Amino acid sequence: MNITGRLWFRRIVLGTATIILLALIVHPVLNALIQTNDPAAELSTFEKAPIPDQENAARWLEAGAGAVVWSKEDKQVIGKATMSPFTRWEADLEERVRAVIENHRGAIATLNKAIGLDQSSYLIRYSQGNQSEVPDCVPLIWSARFLLVEARLGFGSCEPDEGFRATATLERLASTLDEESTIVTVLIGAATERMLLIVATEFITTDSPYRISNDDLERLEATIPKISIEDALRRTIMVETGFARLELVKSDIPADENATKDAQILDLRQHLLDLVDMPYSESKAQLENLGQGPIPNDDHPARGVDMYRNVFGRAKAITAHRQLLRALIHLRRHAADHGSYPEKASDIHDLATPNPVTNEPIRYTRNTDGSVTLEIVGARELLETAMPMALETLDPVTLPSP
Repeated sequence: MNITGRLWFRRIVLGTATIILLALIVHPVLNALIQTNDPAAELSTFEKAPIPDQENAARWLEAGAGAVVWSKEDKQVIGKATMSPFTRWEADLEERVRAVIENHRGAIATLNKAIGLDQSSYLIRYSQGNQSEVPDCVPLIWSARFLLVEARLGFGSCEPDEGFRATATLERLASTLDEESTIVTVLIGAATERMLLIVATEFITTDSPYRISNDDLERLEATIPKISIEDALRRTIMVETGFARLELVKSDIPADENATKDAQILDLRQHLLDLVDMPYSESKAQLENLGQGPIPNDDHPARGVDMYRNVFGRAKAITAHRQLLRALIHLRRHAADHGSYPEKASDIHDLATPNPVTNEPIRYTRNTDGSVTLEIVGARELLETAMPMALETLDPVTLPSP
Protein backbone atom coordinates (compact mmCIF):
# COMPACT_ATOMS: atom_id res chain seq x y z
CA MET A 1 0.00 0.00 0.00
CA ASN A 2 1.47 3.38 -1.01
CA ILE A 3 1.62 6.45 1.23
CA THR A 4 -1.60 7.95 -0.16
CA GLY A 5 -3.47 4.67 0.40
CA ARG A 6 -2.23 4.42 3.95
CA LEU A 7 -3.37 7.99 4.67
CA TRP A 8 -6.85 7.28 3.33
CA PHE A 9 -7.04 4.02 5.29
CA ARG A 10 -6.06 5.88 8.48
CA ARG A 11 -8.69 8.54 7.83
CA ILE A 12 -11.40 5.91 7.35
CA VAL A 13 -10.41 4.09 10.56
CA LEU A 14 -10.31 7.33 12.57
CA GLY A 15 -13.61 8.49 11.10
CA THR A 16 -15.29 5.17 11.90
CA ALA A 17 -13.91 5.23 15.45
CA THR A 18 -15.19 8.79 15.90
CA ILE A 19 -18.68 7.80 14.75
CA ILE A 20 -18.71 4.80 17.08
CA LEU A 21 -17.50 6.93 20.00
CA LEU A 22 -20.15 9.57 19.34
CA ALA A 23 -22.81 6.87 19.12
CA LEU A 24 -21.73 5.49 22.48
CA ILE A 25 -21.93 8.95 24.01
CA VAL A 26 -25.18 10.01 22.41
CA HIS A 27 -27.01 6.66 22.73
CA PRO A 28 -28.00 7.10 26.41
CA VAL A 29 -29.20 10.63 25.66
CA LEU A 30 -31.31 9.39 22.75
CA ASN A 31 -32.71 6.63 24.92
CA ALA A 32 -33.66 9.18 27.55
CA LEU A 33 -35.39 11.33 24.94
CA ILE A 34 -37.23 8.32 23.53
CA GLN A 35 -38.37 7.31 27.02
CA THR A 36 -39.55 10.86 27.72
CA ASN A 37 -41.73 10.62 24.61
CA ASP A 38 -42.99 7.17 25.60
CA PRO A 39 -45.55 7.66 28.43
CA ALA A 40 -45.57 3.97 29.40
CA ALA A 41 -41.79 3.89 29.72
CA GLU A 42 -41.83 7.13 31.71
CA LEU A 43 -44.54 5.78 34.03
CA SER A 44 -42.63 2.56 34.59
CA THR A 45 -39.84 4.54 36.28
CA PHE A 46 -42.22 5.20 39.19
CA GLU A 47 -42.78 1.49 39.82
CA LYS A 48 -40.99 0.10 42.84
CA ALA A 49 -38.68 -2.86 42.90
CA PRO A 50 -40.09 -6.04 44.47
CA ILE A 51 -39.97 -6.15 48.28
CA PRO A 52 -40.37 -9.38 50.29
CA ASP A 53 -43.81 -9.36 51.91
CA GLN A 54 -42.34 -9.69 55.41
CA GLU A 55 -40.31 -6.50 54.85
CA ASN A 56 -43.05 -4.56 53.05
CA ALA A 57 -44.90 -2.17 55.39
CA ALA A 58 -47.75 -1.76 52.91
CA ARG A 59 -48.49 -5.50 52.86
CA TRP A 60 -48.87 -5.59 56.66
CA LEU A 61 -51.08 -2.50 56.61
CA GLU A 62 -53.33 -3.92 53.90
CA ALA A 63 -53.51 -7.27 55.70
CA GLY A 64 -54.37 -5.62 59.02
CA ALA A 65 -56.97 -3.36 57.42
CA GLY A 66 -58.53 -6.33 55.66
CA ALA A 67 -58.65 -8.35 58.89
CA VAL A 68 -60.99 -5.89 60.61
CA VAL A 69 -64.56 -7.13 60.33
CA TRP A 70 -66.69 -4.09 61.02
CA SER A 71 -70.16 -4.47 62.44
CA LYS A 72 -72.60 -1.60 62.07
CA GLU A 73 -72.26 -0.87 65.81
CA ASP A 74 -68.43 -0.92 65.63
CA LYS A 75 -68.49 1.70 62.88
CA GLN A 76 -70.88 3.86 64.88
CA VAL A 77 -68.64 3.71 67.96
CA ILE A 78 -65.42 4.45 66.08
CA GLY A 79 -67.12 7.13 64.00
CA LYS A 80 -68.40 8.88 67.10
CA ALA A 81 -65.03 8.67 68.87
CA THR A 82 -63.34 10.08 65.77
CA MET A 83 -65.39 13.26 65.93
CA SER A 84 -64.07 14.66 69.21
CA PRO A 85 -61.01 14.50 71.52
CA PHE A 86 -60.94 12.11 74.48
CA THR A 87 -61.74 14.93 76.91
CA ARG A 88 -65.15 15.38 75.25
CA TRP A 89 -66.15 11.71 75.02
CA GLU A 90 -69.38 10.81 76.75
CA ALA A 91 -69.22 8.66 79.89
CA ASP A 92 -69.95 5.31 78.20
CA LEU A 93 -67.98 5.95 74.98
CA GLU A 94 -64.62 4.96 76.48
CA GLU A 95 -65.98 1.58 77.55
CA ARG A 96 -67.52 0.96 74.14
CA VAL A 97 -64.28 1.94 72.38
CA ARG A 98 -62.31 -0.49 74.58
CA ALA A 99 -64.71 -3.29 73.65
CA VAL A 100 -64.24 -2.63 69.91
CA ILE A 101 -60.45 -2.55 70.29
CA GLU A 102 -60.44 -5.82 72.23
CA ASN A 103 -62.51 -7.47 69.52
CA HIS A 104 -59.89 -6.53 66.91
CA ARG A 105 -56.60 -7.13 68.73
CA GLY A 106 -55.43 -9.51 66.02
CA ALA A 107 -55.97 -6.96 63.26
CA ILE A 108 -54.26 -4.23 65.32
CA ALA A 109 -51.26 -6.52 65.91
CA THR A 110 -50.99 -7.06 62.14
CA LEU A 111 -51.19 -3.32 61.44
CA ASN A 112 -48.48 -2.67 64.05
CA LYS A 113 -46.05 -4.96 62.23
CA ALA A 114 -45.53 -2.08 59.79
CA ILE A 115 -43.72 -0.13 62.54
CA GLY A 116 -40.00 0.00 61.83
CA LEU A 117 -40.29 -1.27 58.24
CA ASP A 118 -38.78 1.39 55.98
CA GLN A 119 -39.59 -0.31 52.68
CA SER A 120 -43.06 -0.08 51.21
CA SER A 121 -44.90 -0.76 47.97
CA TYR A 122 -48.58 -1.13 47.13
CA LEU A 123 -47.50 -2.87 43.89
CA ILE A 124 -49.00 -0.22 41.62
CA ARG A 125 -48.12 -0.85 37.97
CA TYR A 126 -48.06 2.76 36.82
CA SER A 127 -47.11 1.78 33.26
CA GLN A 128 -50.65 0.39 32.83
CA GLY A 129 -52.04 3.92 33.08
CA ASN A 130 -55.63 4.29 34.22
CA GLN A 131 -55.90 0.52 34.46
CA SER A 132 -53.30 0.53 37.27
CA GLU A 133 -54.74 -1.01 40.43
CA VAL A 134 -54.50 1.30 43.45
CA PRO A 135 -54.91 0.02 47.02
CA ASP A 136 -58.41 -0.50 48.38
CA CYS A 137 -58.64 2.78 50.26
CA VAL A 138 -61.87 2.24 52.22
CA PRO A 139 -60.39 -0.35 54.63
CA LEU A 140 -57.25 1.80 54.98
CA ILE A 141 -59.28 4.90 55.87
CA TRP A 142 -61.28 2.97 58.47
CA SER A 143 -58.05 1.58 59.89
CA ALA A 144 -56.70 5.12 60.16
CA ARG A 145 -59.81 6.17 62.09
CA PHE A 146 -59.46 3.10 64.29
CA LEU A 147 -55.82 3.99 65.07
CA LEU A 148 -56.77 7.61 65.78
CA VAL A 149 -59.32 6.46 68.33
CA GLU A 150 -56.88 3.95 69.85
CA ALA A 151 -54.28 6.72 70.22
CA ARG A 152 -56.83 9.03 71.88
CA LEU A 153 -57.78 6.29 74.31
CA GLY A 154 -54.15 5.53 75.15
CA PHE A 155 -53.11 9.14 75.74
CA GLY A 156 -56.34 10.07 77.48
CA SER A 157 -56.38 7.14 79.92
CA CYS A 158 -52.74 7.36 81.07
CA GLU A 159 -51.56 4.53 78.80
CA PRO A 160 -49.03 6.46 76.67
CA ASP A 161 -47.35 3.36 75.26
CA GLU A 162 -50.65 2.39 73.64
CA GLY A 163 -51.02 5.92 72.27
CA PHE A 164 -47.52 6.03 70.83
CA ARG A 165 -47.86 2.59 69.26
CA ALA A 166 -51.04 3.74 67.50
CA THR A 167 -49.46 6.99 66.28
CA ALA A 168 -46.38 5.10 65.03
CA THR A 169 -48.65 2.86 62.94
CA LEU A 170 -50.57 5.90 61.69
CA GLU A 171 -47.26 7.41 60.61
CA ARG A 172 -46.38 4.30 58.61
CA LEU A 173 -49.81 4.25 56.97
CA ALA A 174 -49.62 7.94 56.01
CA SER A 175 -46.03 7.69 54.77
CA THR A 176 -46.53 4.52 52.71
CA LEU A 177 -49.42 6.18 50.89
CA ASP A 178 -47.44 9.39 50.35
CA GLU A 179 -44.60 7.33 48.85
CA GLU A 180 -46.92 6.32 46.01
CA SER A 181 -47.71 8.68 43.13
CA THR A 182 -51.44 8.93 42.40
CA ILE A 183 -54.06 11.50 43.32
CA VAL A 184 -55.97 8.85 45.29
CA THR A 185 -53.01 7.71 47.42
CA VAL A 186 -51.83 11.27 48.10
CA LEU A 187 -55.31 12.36 49.22
CA ILE A 188 -55.77 9.31 51.45
CA GLY A 189 -52.26 9.77 52.80
CA ALA A 190 -53.04 13.41 53.62
CA ALA A 191 -56.28 12.40 55.39
CA THR A 192 -54.38 9.78 57.41
CA GLU A 193 -51.61 12.18 58.37
CA ARG A 194 -54.20 14.79 59.35
CA MET A 195 -55.59 12.29 61.88
CA LEU A 196 -52.08 11.66 63.21
CA LEU A 197 -51.35 15.37 63.59
CA ILE A 198 -54.73 15.99 65.24
CA VAL A 199 -54.21 13.41 67.98
CA ALA A 200 -50.58 14.49 68.49
CA THR A 201 -51.70 18.12 68.88
CA GLU A 202 -54.43 17.10 71.33
CA PHE A 203 -51.89 15.19 73.41
CA ILE A 204 -49.29 17.95 73.57
CA THR A 205 -51.76 20.70 74.45
CA THR A 206 -53.17 19.02 77.55
CA ASP A 207 -51.71 18.06 80.91
CA SER A 208 -54.74 16.15 82.08
CA PRO A 209 -54.97 13.34 82.92
CA TYR A 210 -51.36 12.58 81.88
CA ARG A 211 -48.39 14.91 82.28
CA ILE A 212 -46.00 14.99 79.32
CA SER A 213 -42.28 14.29 79.87
CA ASN A 214 -39.28 15.13 77.67
CA ASP A 215 -39.12 11.47 76.67
CA ASP A 216 -42.71 11.74 75.49
CA LEU A 217 -41.80 14.79 73.42
CA GLU A 218 -39.03 12.84 71.69
CA ARG A 219 -41.37 9.96 70.94
CA LEU A 220 -43.99 12.36 69.65
CA GLU A 221 -41.53 14.15 67.39
CA ALA A 222 -40.44 10.78 65.97
CA THR A 223 -43.99 10.14 64.73
CA ILE A 224 -44.06 13.27 62.52
CA PRO A 225 -43.68 11.92 58.95
CA LYS A 226 -40.38 12.85 57.32
CA ILE A 227 -41.41 12.28 53.73
CA SER A 228 -41.50 15.48 51.67
CA ILE A 229 -45.05 16.41 50.68
CA GLU A 230 -43.61 18.53 47.87
CA ASP A 231 -41.79 15.51 46.43
CA ALA A 232 -45.00 13.50 46.64
CA LEU A 233 -46.81 16.25 44.74
CA ARG A 234 -44.17 16.30 42.01
CA ARG A 235 -44.35 12.55 41.54
CA THR A 236 -48.14 12.64 41.47
CA ILE A 237 -48.19 15.38 38.85
CA MET A 238 -45.78 13.40 36.68
CA VAL A 239 -47.82 10.21 37.00
CA GLU A 240 -51.31 11.67 36.59
CA THR A 241 -50.31 13.67 33.52
CA GLY A 242 -48.48 10.56 32.34
CA PHE A 243 -51.73 8.62 32.58
CA ALA A 244 -53.40 11.23 30.37
CA ARG A 245 -50.56 11.06 27.84
CA LEU A 246 -50.82 7.27 27.71
CA GLU A 247 -54.54 7.51 26.94
CA LEU A 248 -53.66 9.71 23.96
CA VAL A 249 -51.20 7.10 22.68
CA LYS A 250 -53.93 4.47 22.86
CA SER A 251 -56.51 6.69 21.14
CA ASP A 252 -57.23 6.73 17.40
CA ILE A 253 -57.31 10.50 16.95
CA PRO A 254 -55.25 12.02 14.08
CA ALA A 255 -51.55 12.47 14.73
CA ASP A 256 -51.60 16.28 14.56
CA GLU A 257 -54.48 16.50 17.06
CA ASN A 258 -52.72 13.95 19.28
CA ALA A 259 -49.55 16.06 19.25
CA THR A 260 -51.52 19.19 20.15
CA LYS A 261 -53.22 17.53 23.09
CA ASP A 262 -49.95 16.00 24.30
CA ALA A 263 -48.37 19.47 24.25
CA GLN A 264 -51.30 20.80 26.30
CA ILE A 265 -50.77 18.08 28.91
CA LEU A 266 -47.04 18.78 29.09
CA ASP A 267 -47.75 22.51 29.48
CA LEU A 268 -50.12 21.76 32.35
CA ARG A 269 -47.51 19.45 33.91
CA GLN A 270 -44.84 22.15 33.86
CA HIS A 271 -47.28 24.77 35.16
CA LEU A 272 -48.20 22.56 38.11
CA LEU A 273 -44.58 21.65 38.85
CA ASP A 274 -43.74 25.36 38.94
CA LEU A 275 -46.41 25.84 41.65
CA VAL A 276 -45.26 23.07 43.99
CA ASP A 277 -42.77 25.09 46.00
CA MET A 278 -44.94 28.20 46.18
CA PRO A 279 -46.87 28.97 49.39
CA TYR A 280 -50.58 28.32 48.90
CA SER A 281 -51.34 32.04 49.27
CA GLU A 282 -49.44 32.60 46.02
CA SER A 283 -50.42 29.47 44.07
CA LYS A 284 -54.15 29.49 44.94
CA ALA A 285 -55.17 32.01 42.28
CA GLN A 286 -53.27 30.15 39.56
CA LEU A 287 -54.75 26.84 40.68
CA GLU A 288 -58.25 28.32 40.55
CA ASN A 289 -57.63 29.50 36.99
CA LEU A 290 -56.79 25.99 35.78
CA GLY A 291 -59.32 25.03 33.15
CA GLN A 292 -60.55 28.63 32.88
CA GLY A 293 -58.45 29.47 29.83
CA PRO A 294 -58.83 28.54 26.17
CA ILE A 295 -59.21 24.86 27.09
CA PRO A 296 -62.28 24.34 29.31
CA ASN A 297 -61.75 22.07 32.30
CA ASP A 298 -64.01 19.28 31.02
CA ASP A 299 -62.33 19.29 27.60
CA HIS A 300 -58.75 19.40 28.81
CA PRO A 301 -56.88 16.27 27.69
CA ALA A 302 -55.56 15.84 31.25
CA ARG A 303 -59.19 15.60 32.50
CA GLY A 304 -60.41 17.04 35.79
CA VAL A 305 -57.61 19.57 36.29
CA ASP A 306 -59.63 21.03 39.15
CA MET A 307 -58.66 18.04 41.32
CA TYR A 308 -55.21 19.57 41.71
CA ARG A 309 -56.67 22.51 43.68
CA ASN A 310 -57.74 20.19 46.48
CA VAL A 311 -54.49 18.24 46.39
CA PHE A 312 -52.33 21.36 46.64
CA GLY A 313 -54.43 22.88 49.42
CA ARG A 314 -54.47 19.74 51.53
CA ALA A 315 -50.76 19.14 50.98
CA LYS A 316 -49.82 22.64 52.11
CA ALA A 317 -52.17 22.36 55.11
CA ILE A 318 -50.43 19.14 56.17
CA THR A 319 -46.99 20.73 55.85
CA ALA A 320 -48.16 23.73 57.90
CA HIS A 321 -49.61 21.46 60.59
CA ARG A 322 -46.30 19.58 60.80
CA GLN A 323 -44.58 22.93 61.36
CA LEU A 324 -47.12 23.87 64.03
CA LEU A 325 -46.63 20.57 65.86
CA ARG A 326 -42.84 20.91 65.78
CA ALA A 327 -43.17 24.40 67.22
CA LEU A 328 -45.40 23.08 70.03
CA ILE A 329 -42.86 20.37 70.85
CA HIS A 330 -39.98 22.86 71.02
CA LEU A 331 -42.03 25.22 73.17
CA ARG A 332 -42.76 22.43 75.64
CA ARG A 333 -39.07 21.56 75.76
CA HIS A 334 -38.18 25.19 76.40
CA ALA A 335 -40.73 25.38 79.21
CA ALA A 336 -39.37 22.17 80.76
CA ASP A 337 -35.83 23.57 80.71
CA HIS A 338 -36.55 27.17 81.73
CA GLY A 339 -39.85 27.05 83.62
CA SER A 340 -41.65 29.26 81.09
CA TYR A 341 -42.18 29.73 77.39
CA PRO A 342 -39.78 31.99 75.45
CA GLU A 343 -40.35 35.73 75.34
CA LYS A 344 -39.86 35.94 71.58
CA ALA A 345 -41.15 33.75 68.77
CA SER A 346 -37.79 34.11 67.04
CA ASP A 347 -36.27 31.80 69.68
CA ILE A 348 -38.15 28.90 68.04
CA HIS A 349 -37.18 28.14 64.43
CA ASP A 350 -40.61 26.89 63.37
CA LEU A 351 -42.24 30.05 64.73
CA ALA A 352 -39.79 32.33 62.94
CA THR A 353 -40.20 30.53 59.59
CA PRO A 354 -43.11 31.47 57.25
CA ASN A 355 -45.65 28.66 56.99
CA PRO A 356 -46.45 27.16 53.55
CA VAL A 357 -50.13 28.18 53.58
CA THR A 358 -50.10 31.93 54.26
CA ASN A 359 -46.34 32.55 53.84
CA GLU A 360 -46.36 34.31 57.22
CA PRO A 361 -44.86 33.17 60.54
CA ILE A 362 -47.20 31.37 62.92
CA ARG A 363 -48.62 33.93 65.34
CA TYR A 364 -47.26 33.47 68.86
CA THR A 365 -49.15 35.02 71.79
CA ARG A 366 -48.09 34.91 75.44
CA ASN A 367 -51.17 34.94 77.67
CA THR A 368 -51.43 36.49 81.14
CA ASP A 369 -51.86 33.10 82.83
CA GLY A 370 -48.51 31.85 81.49
CA SER A 371 -50.00 29.85 78.62
CA VAL A 372 -49.23 30.56 74.95
CA THR A 373 -51.42 30.46 71.86
CA LEU A 374 -50.31 29.62 68.31
CA GLU A 375 -52.35 30.47 65.22
CA ILE A 376 -51.87 30.26 61.47
CA VAL A 377 -53.72 33.49 60.77
CA GLY A 378 -55.68 33.49 57.51
CA ALA A 379 -55.38 29.77 56.82
CA ARG A 380 -59.10 29.09 57.18
CA GLU A 381 -60.01 31.65 54.54
CA LEU A 382 -57.43 30.37 52.08
CA LEU A 383 -58.35 26.71 52.47
CA GLU A 384 -62.14 26.86 52.79
CA THR A 385 -62.67 25.50 49.26
CA ALA A 386 -59.82 22.95 49.28
CA MET A 387 -60.68 21.24 52.57
CA PRO A 388 -63.99 22.59 53.95
CA MET A 389 -64.57 19.57 56.23
CA ALA A 390 -61.21 19.83 57.98
CA LEU A 391 -60.69 23.52 58.67
CA GLU A 392 -60.85 23.02 62.45
CA THR A 393 -57.42 21.39 62.28
CA LEU A 394 -56.01 24.87 61.62
CA ASP A 395 -57.75 26.57 64.54
CA PRO A 396 -55.61 28.33 67.20
CA VAL A 397 -54.04 25.98 69.78
CA THR A 398 -53.01 26.84 73.33
CA LEU A 399 -50.28 25.26 75.44
CA PRO A 400 -51.11 25.30 79.18
CA SER A 401 -48.99 27.19 81.66
CA PRO A 402 -45.92 25.14 82.71
